[in-house]
Amino acid sequence: MQQGKVIRASMPGTILKICVKPGDRVVTGDKICVLEAMERQLHLRADRSGVVKYVLANVRQQVMEGSFIAKLE
Repeated sequence: MQQGKVIRASMPGTILKICVKPGDRVVTGDKICVLEAMERQLHLRADRSGVVKYVLANVRQQVMEGSFIAKLE
């Protein structure tokens, strides 16, 4: 049985937008959230298909590199 995939922040920044909610089906390349870092917007994308189990990040939340954003099943 395959375990879920955790989506993490790739660098420190501020969450500008959450693009998914629990129960959403995503495919590889779908946008999970938008992170602002060093005055740039970084789109965090799903690296595999699945269903969003939960999202722990919030809009305007400051995150560190490696912070948990969402989990896919």
